[in-house]
Amino acid sequence: MVKHVCRVLAVCPYPGLDNIIKEVATEFPQLEMHYESGELDYGAEIARQYVNCEVDAIISRGGTARLISACVKIPTFDIGITANDLINTLSLARSTRSKKICLVGFYEVTRAARYLDRLLESPIPTYVTKTAEENIALMKKLKEDNVELIIGDATSVRFARMEGINNIMISSGEDSVRQCLTTLLTLFEMQDDCRELQALQRNILKNLEVTYFVVAKDLSVLHSQINSQDLQKIASSLMQEITAASAEKFLCGKIQERTVFTHGEHGWILEIKQDLFREEPVLIIVWHKYHQVSEQLKIILHDLSGATYPFQVESLQATDPKMVQAMADCRAFAATKSPVLIAGERFTGRQALAHMLYNLSAFGKGGFYELDAGAFSRENLAELFDDPHSLLNSLSLTLIVRNLQYSDPELCQLFFAYLHDSSFCRRSRLICIFEPAAAPLREEQLKLTRYILSSLQALLITVPPLRERQGDLMFLAAIALGEACGLCGKDCAGFTPDAKEFILQEPWYGNLHELRGIIRQVTTSLNQEYIDAPALQAAAEKWQTLYAPRSAVPSADLLQGTLEEIEQRIIAAVLTEENGNKTKVTKRLGISRNTLWRKLKAMSDDGDPAA
Repeated sequence: MVKHVCRVLAVCPYPGLDNIIKEVATEFPQLEMHYESGELDYGAEIARQYVNCEVDAIISRGGTARLISACVKIPTFDIGITANDLINTLSLARSTRSKKICLVGFYEVTRAARYLDRLLESPIPTYVTKTAEENIALMKKLKEDNVELIIGDATSVRFARMEGINNIMISSGEDSVRQCLTTLLTLFEMQDDCRELQALQRNILKNLEVTYFVVAKDLSVLHSQINSQDLQKIASSLMQEITAASAEKFLCGKIQERTVFTHGEHGWILEIKQDLFREEPVLIIVWHKYHQVSEQLKIILHDLSGATYPFQVESLQATDPKMVQAMADCRAFAATKSPVLIAGERFTGRQALAHMLYNLSAFGKGGFYELDAGAFSRENLAELFDDPHSLLNSLSLTLIVRNLQYSDPELCQLFFAYLHDSSFCRRSRLICIFEPAAAPLREEQLKLTRYILSSLQALLITVPPLRERQGDLMFLAAIALGEACGLCGKDCAGFTPDAKEFILQEPWYGNLHELRGIIRQVTTSLNQEYIDAPALQAAAEKWQTLYAPRSAVPSADLLQGTLEEIEQRIIAAVLTEENGNKTKVTKRLGISRNTLWRKLKAMSDDGDPAA
């Protein structure tokens, strides 16, 4: 909610617009409206007169709004027109039964007509003008061409009337005005929020450990507790202002019960609780200090609280039974505090499901973080857990852990020991992401999954690969195409029938990453209205080297030959399965890196092509 009344000047290019604005403005008590009538240059001259009159914003329409925004620094909003405004005008024009109809106006008004033009049986010629002089000359030409009716903005209609041509103006209705005022109000609310956050960051204490404020329903501070001498150095009025602003946002649902702020080397948790045991309900606002993540830990611990993911799971139209079940499990598990194990191939949407779990849950809302277990060391695990003010010990958060199955088993055991000793799972949500192994699960992986599902009492979500989701493929492809068109600045109407068949038949071993990548690659060089199968096939051939299925060595052939030859074939097979990652190969084979290099050199000397 805007903390002060915003003064808004409405410059109306045509009679009647002010009446609509006055009627809609009654829904916005936060706005103090002032009205003037003026078109184009005259409207801009009126706006200049208000520069020093403390006007917070200006609203107008079309070319007049554009001229005003170019000559004053006051935020200027174009009222615009909705599709409904244009449809109503076109319907009215059709009812006149005029045979020669033209649409004329500035770009701000005529741009919407280009899209509705496709829906008409007989499209209406559209002329875009840039200046009043250009509009006057055009009207004279249209009159010579015996045009019977002009549809346009206020300027075009005025000049058409001067030439004696019938005209209908595209007026802005209540929805257009309401949308404009809502946008204006939202902008000023955001500015207020930014000012409050800046005040908080300026005035928060550097060495504050914990303090609390008791706030009444009228946002007055009834009591505050201070246990730090540094807190006394801050003027109480500033601290009360910050606390009261946060309490108001909490009551309006704009911030959660636990909100994180950062400043310098430390972070603060603002924890807000309702106390109903007093004579009247009050809020207790507690400030906690915690140590922020060091540069070393940022390598393995990533803050995803503000991240967005392609194909947000909540909005997907899933039809595959397995995917429908995965989403249903996610919604059900969000209501619990249990750890969750999400299993599935890479790029199937596992992380998006984890984000959905975080969004729907009221538990662990202190932040959304990802931990890479592949980079575990004793030093960074100690830094994460040993300090009582560390991130994982201070916040009630949601933590995704990936690559556990590829990390050192001893470090995995140490990680879970830390979780147990710190009571992490009682305070925060743990999500582990697993992918099916290319080869049968090793004993360490089996022990790990048994521990997570049994000892931690984790719940299991299984995400199906894209090749098993035939019913979802075209929806996902259409969403990917729309995103690619926006990124590449292309205008595409969809896929040809043979392209749709290609998408449905392709195995998509790279799942969503491969689907989105191929469509984006085709869209980049697209020069036609539809994407066809040959274009998809050409792009897919380039991607096959990344996601082609790994060829397994037949067991009969594997055991042929000498012990040294069998060993070399096993090493070659594991190298293929791990895409040449020698660190993962050494862990799987249980050998040192020097031993692996020595064996690879021997294989190379023997002429083994796999080496």
